Amino acid sequence: HHKMSKLLLFFSLMVFQLSCTTSYSINIALQVDVFDQYCSCEYRAGGCIITVAPPEHVKCHCQYMGFWTCSAYGVHCTSKETCPADCYSKECCERGGGDCGG
Repeated sequence: HHKMSKLLLFFSLMVFQLSCTTSYSINIALQVDVFDQYCSCEYRAGGCIITVAPPEHVKCHCQYMGFWTCSAYGVHCTSKETCPADCYSKECCERGGGDCGG
C-alpha cells in the first residue's frame, strides 16, 4: 500500500511538472522529502541495518517488512540535523527513525 501511494505521488508530480517550470517542480518534489533510491537496508539478527548509505543531507529510514527482510527510503534532513554521507552506523540508522535492531 505504501509503495502504491508513493508511485501515485510520483506520477502526480510528473504530470504537475509538465505544466510548470522545471525549477518550480523541483521545489515541489523536495517538499515531499522521500527518496527511494538513496539508501538500502537488510535484515540482520534483531532487525535492520543500513547496507547502502545515503548521500550527505539525507537520512535512511529502514523498515522491517517481515520474513527477515527490510526495505528503506531516504528522507531529506532538516537544517538542524547533521546527516553525513556514507554513514552506516546504528546512530545514523536511528536518525532515520526506522527499525535499527540489527
